Amino acid sequence: VVDGWELNGELFPSPMDHPLPLKERFDEFCGKRVSKTYVSSQNALLIQYRIPVKGRGFTIYVRARKNPN
Repeated sequence: VVDGWELNGELFPSPMDHPLPLKERFDEFCGKRVSKTYVSSQNALLIQYRIPVKGRGFTIYVRARKNPN
């Protein structure tokens, strides 16, 4: 999971344009059942995935929270 997005190997927003340090913008897990809430600090959150076996995927629930500002 990436707070932001990646295009052609480049991360957006760049580390200089983002309020969080780079290490706090990434979370990686594999083969685990994860129940965690992610909140994007910008307007995009990227979920990268690979499904190695047909029919053995996963489910993601997304809910937009109202911006208090």
